[in-house]
Amino acid sequence: RCAILPSSPLARKVRASNAPCGSRRNATLRKNRRAYAPPSKNRTAGFVPRNFNALSCMHIRNKLIGSLYFVWSWRHEILFVFIFCAALLLRLQSFGDRHYFYNGDYNRDYLIAHHILVYHEFPLVGPEGGFGAAGASPAYFYFLTLPLLMKDSIIFLGLFNVFLQMVSLFFVYLLGRMMFGKAVGLGALALFAANENIIYQSNFVWQPHVMQPFLLLSIFLLFISYTRKS
Repeated sequence: RCAILPSSPLARKVRASNAPCGSRRNATLRKNRRAYAPPSKNRTAGFVPRNFNALSCMHIRNKLIGSLYFVWSWRHEILFVFIFCAALLLRLQSFGDRHYFYNGDYNRDYLIAHHILVYHEFPLVGPEGGFGAAGASPAYFYFLTLPLLMKDSIIFLGLFNVFLQMVSLFFVYLLGRMMFGKAVGLGALALFAANENIIYQSNFVWQPHVMQPFLLLSIFLLFISYTRKS
Protein backbone atom coordinates (compact mmCIF):
# COMPACT_ATOMS: atom_id res chain seq x y z
CA ARG A 1 0.00 0.00 0.00
CA CYS A 2 1.33 3.36 -1.00
CA ALA A 3 1.70 6.04 1.63
CA ILE A 4 -0.36 9.25 1.43
CA LEU A 5 1.45 12.50 2.00
CA PRO A 6 -0.22 14.53 4.76
CA SER A 7 -0.15 17.73 2.64
CA SER A 8 -1.64 16.15 -0.49
CA PRO A 9 -5.22 16.87 -1.64
CA LEU A 10 -6.15 13.23 -1.17
CA ALA A 11 -5.06 13.34 2.48
CA ARG A 12 -7.20 16.45 3.05
CA LYS A 13 -10.24 14.68 1.56
CA VAL A 14 -9.66 11.65 3.79
CA ARG A 15 -9.40 13.82 6.90
CA ALA A 16 -12.57 15.67 5.92
CA SER A 17 -14.48 12.41 5.37
CA ASN A 18 -13.32 10.99 8.74
CA ALA A 19 -14.24 14.16 10.61
CA PRO A 20 -17.43 14.07 12.70
CA CYS A 21 -20.65 15.47 11.23
CA GLY A 22 -20.76 18.33 13.67
CA SER A 23 -17.33 19.59 12.65
CA ARG A 24 -18.16 19.43 8.97
CA ARG A 25 -21.47 21.20 9.57
CA ASN A 26 -19.76 23.95 11.59
CA ALA A 27 -17.16 24.46 8.84
CA THR A 28 -19.93 24.77 6.24
CA LEU A 29 -21.77 27.31 8.39
CA ARG A 30 -18.62 29.36 8.91
CA LYS A 31 -18.01 29.32 5.14
CA ASN A 32 -21.56 30.44 4.36
CA ARG A 33 -21.40 33.07 7.10
CA ARG A 34 -18.27 34.56 5.55
CA ALA A 35 -19.83 34.49 2.06
CA TYR A 36 -23.06 36.29 3.04
CA ALA A 37 -21.72 38.51 5.77
CA PRO A 38 -22.60 42.25 5.38
CA PRO A 39 -19.74 44.65 4.64
CA SER A 40 -17.93 46.07 7.62
CA LYS A 41 -18.18 49.70 8.65
CA ASN A 42 -14.76 50.63 7.31
CA ARG A 43 -15.63 49.49 3.78
CA THR A 44 -17.32 51.67 1.20
CA ALA A 45 -20.16 50.63 -1.07
CA GLY A 46 -17.96 50.54 -4.16
CA PHE A 47 -14.54 49.17 -4.81
CA VAL A 48 -11.90 51.74 -3.88
CA PRO A 49 -8.30 50.74 -4.49
CA ARG A 50 -5.69 51.48 -1.87
CA ASN A 51 -3.72 53.69 -4.31
CA PHE A 52 -6.75 55.86 -5.17
CA ASN A 53 -4.92 59.14 -4.46
CA ALA A 54 -1.94 58.12 -6.55
CA LEU A 55 -4.17 57.19 -9.49
CA SER A 56 -6.07 60.48 -9.25
CA CYS A 57 -2.88 62.54 -9.14
CA MET A 58 -1.48 60.64 -12.11
CA HIS A 59 -4.70 61.22 -14.09
CA ILE A 60 -4.68 64.96 -13.30
CA ARG A 61 -1.00 65.19 -14.20
CA ASN A 62 -1.60 63.48 -17.54
CA LYS A 63 -4.50 65.83 -18.28
CA LEU A 64 -2.36 68.86 -17.42
CA ILE A 65 0.53 67.67 -19.57
CA GLY A 66 -1.85 67.03 -22.46
CA SER A 67 -3.34 70.52 -22.15
CA LEU A 68 0.10 72.15 -22.04
CA TYR A 69 1.21 70.17 -25.07
CA PHE A 70 -1.93 71.24 -26.95
CA VAL A 71 -1.32 74.91 -26.09
CA TRP A 72 2.35 74.65 -27.06
CA SER A 73 1.59 72.95 -30.38
CA TRP A 74 -0.98 75.65 -31.24
CA ARG A 75 0.91 78.56 -29.64
CA HIS A 76 1.28 80.48 -32.90
CA GLU A 77 -2.43 80.33 -33.74
CA ILE A 78 -3.41 81.20 -30.16
CA LEU A 79 -1.14 84.24 -30.11
CA PHE A 80 -2.47 85.35 -33.49
CA VAL A 81 -6.09 85.17 -32.30
CA PHE A 82 -5.23 86.94 -29.04
CA ILE A 83 -3.42 89.83 -30.74
CA PHE A 84 -6.12 90.14 -33.39
CA CYS A 85 -8.93 90.27 -30.80
CA ALA A 86 -7.02 92.77 -28.67
CA ALA A 87 -6.49 94.99 -31.73
CA LEU A 88 -10.20 94.83 -32.51
CA LEU A 89 -11.13 95.87 -28.97
CA LEU A 90 -8.69 98.80 -29.12
CA ARG A 91 -10.36 100.00 -32.31
CA LEU A 92 -13.92 99.58 -31.08
CA GLN A 93 -13.44 101.47 -27.82
CA SER A 94 -13.59 104.85 -29.61
CA PHE A 95 -17.18 104.45 -30.79
CA GLY A 96 -18.49 106.02 -27.61
CA ASP A 97 -16.84 109.34 -28.45
CA ARG A 98 -18.63 112.25 -30.11
CA HIS A 99 -16.13 112.72 -32.93
CA TYR A 100 -18.46 110.95 -35.35
CA PHE A 101 -20.75 113.95 -35.28
CA TYR A 102 -18.15 116.71 -35.05
CA ASN A 103 -15.42 115.65 -37.48
CA GLY A 104 -15.61 117.82 -40.58
CA ASP A 105 -14.03 115.50 -43.16
CA TYR A 106 -15.92 112.48 -41.87
CA ASN A 107 -19.27 114.29 -41.95
CA ARG A 108 -18.56 115.65 -45.42
CA ASP A 109 -17.63 112.25 -46.84
CA TYR A 110 -20.70 110.61 -45.32
CA LEU A 111 -23.04 113.31 -46.64
CA ILE A 112 -21.61 112.99 -50.16
CA ALA A 113 -21.93 109.19 -50.09
CA HIS A 114 -25.47 109.54 -48.71
CA HIS A 115 -26.30 112.02 -51.48
CA ILE A 116 -25.05 109.58 -54.12
CA LEU A 117 -27.15 106.80 -52.61
CA VAL A 118 -30.37 108.78 -52.28
CA TYR A 119 -30.33 111.15 -55.27
CA HIS A 120 -28.12 109.14 -57.65
CA GLU A 121 -26.00 112.20 -58.40
CA PHE A 122 -22.35 111.33 -58.84
CA PRO A 123 -19.59 113.93 -58.22
CA LEU A 124 -16.86 114.32 -60.80
CA VAL A 125 -14.05 115.26 -58.44
CA GLY A 126 -12.71 113.69 -55.28
CA PRO A 127 -12.19 115.13 -51.80
CA GLU A 128 -10.28 118.36 -51.44
CA GLY A 129 -6.75 118.30 -50.12
CA GLY A 130 -4.01 120.81 -49.55
CA PHE A 131 -4.04 121.72 -53.26
CA GLY A 132 -7.81 121.59 -53.70
CA ALA A 133 -9.85 118.93 -55.45
CA ALA A 134 -8.04 119.21 -58.76
CA GLY A 135 -6.93 115.80 -59.99
CA ALA A 136 -8.53 113.89 -57.08
CA SER A 137 -10.53 110.84 -58.12
CA PRO A 138 -14.18 110.58 -57.02
CA ALA A 139 -13.79 106.79 -56.67
CA TYR A 140 -13.35 107.33 -52.93
CA PHE A 141 -16.91 108.66 -52.62
CA TYR A 142 -18.25 105.87 -54.83
CA PHE A 143 -16.55 103.30 -52.61
CA LEU A 144 -18.10 104.77 -49.45
CA THR A 145 -21.52 104.25 -50.98
CA LEU A 146 -21.11 100.45 -50.91
CA PRO A 147 -21.47 99.93 -47.12
CA LEU A 148 -24.35 102.43 -47.05
CA LEU A 149 -26.29 100.09 -49.35
CA MET A 150 -26.56 97.71 -46.38
CA LYS A 151 -27.30 100.37 -43.75
CA ASP A 152 -27.40 104.12 -44.29
CA SER A 153 -25.79 105.20 -41.02
CA ILE A 154 -22.73 107.21 -40.13
CA ILE A 155 -21.95 104.74 -37.32
CA PHE A 156 -22.14 101.81 -39.71
CA LEU A 157 -19.72 103.63 -42.00
CA GLY A 158 -17.32 103.89 -39.06
CA LEU A 159 -17.66 100.15 -38.42
CA PHE A 160 -16.83 99.55 -42.05
CA ASN A 161 -13.68 101.61 -41.58
CA VAL A 162 -12.72 99.44 -38.59
CA PHE A 163 -13.19 96.38 -40.78
CA LEU A 164 -10.81 97.86 -43.34
CA GLN A 165 -8.24 98.54 -40.63
CA MET A 166 -8.45 94.91 -39.46
CA VAL A 167 -7.90 93.80 -43.06
CA SER A 168 -4.76 95.95 -43.05
CA LEU A 169 -3.53 94.10 -39.95
CA PHE A 170 -4.08 90.78 -41.66
CA PHE A 171 -2.08 91.84 -44.71
CA VAL A 172 0.76 93.07 -42.48
CA TYR A 173 0.85 89.66 -40.80
CA LEU A 174 0.86 87.84 -44.14
CA LEU A 175 3.67 89.99 -45.50
CA GLY A 176 5.84 89.47 -42.43
CA ARG A 177 5.18 85.74 -42.38
CA MET A 178 5.84 85.16 -46.09
CA MET A 179 8.98 87.28 -46.15
CA PHE A 180 10.68 86.36 -42.86
CA GLY A 181 8.69 83.65 -41.04
CA LYS A 182 5.94 83.14 -38.46
CA ALA A 183 7.71 84.91 -35.60
CA VAL A 184 8.29 88.05 -37.65
CA GLY A 185 4.68 87.97 -38.81
CA LEU A 186 3.43 87.90 -35.22
CA GLY A 187 5.86 90.65 -34.23
CA ALA A 188 4.75 92.89 -37.10
CA LEU A 189 1.12 92.21 -36.25
CA ALA A 190 1.65 93.12 -32.59
CA LEU A 191 3.55 96.33 -33.40
CA PHE A 192 1.05 97.42 -36.03
CA ALA A 193 -1.92 96.58 -33.79
CA ALA A 194 -0.62 98.53 -30.77
CA ASN A 195 0.66 101.58 -32.63
CA GLU A 196 -1.14 104.71 -31.50
CA ASN A 197 -1.24 106.36 -34.92
CA ILE A 198 -2.60 103.20 -36.57
CA ILE A 199 -5.30 102.90 -33.90
CA TYR A 200 -6.20 106.53 -34.53
CA GLN A 201 -6.99 105.66 -38.16
CA SER A 202 -9.99 103.67 -36.94
CA ASN A 203 -11.51 106.69 -35.22
CA PHE A 204 -13.01 108.22 -38.35
CA VAL A 205 -13.29 107.67 -42.08
CA TRP A 206 -10.76 109.53 -44.19
CA GLN A 207 -9.33 108.88 -47.62
CA PRO A 208 -5.75 107.98 -46.46
CA HIS A 209 -7.22 105.59 -43.88
CA VAL A 210 -9.49 103.84 -46.35
CA MET A 211 -6.77 103.40 -48.97
CA GLN A 212 -4.32 101.70 -46.54
CA PRO A 213 -5.61 98.09 -46.94
CA PHE A 214 -5.55 98.46 -50.73
CA LEU A 215 -1.97 99.70 -50.57
CA LEU A 216 -0.95 96.68 -48.48
CA LEU A 217 -2.86 94.39 -50.82
CA SER A 218 -0.93 95.75 -53.78
CA ILE A 219 2.39 95.15 -51.97
CA PHE A 220 1.26 91.63 -51.08
CA LEU A 221 0.33 90.82 -54.69
CA LEU A 222 3.57 92.35 -55.92
CA PHE A 223 5.57 90.11 -53.56
CA ILE A 224 3.64 87.02 -54.68
CA SER A 225 4.25 87.81 -58.34
CA TYR A 226 7.96 88.40 -57.67
CA THR A 227 8.40 85.08 -55.81
CA ARG A 228 6.58 83.13 -58.53
CA LYS A 229 8.71 84.65 -61.29
CA SER A 230 11.93 83.96 -59.39
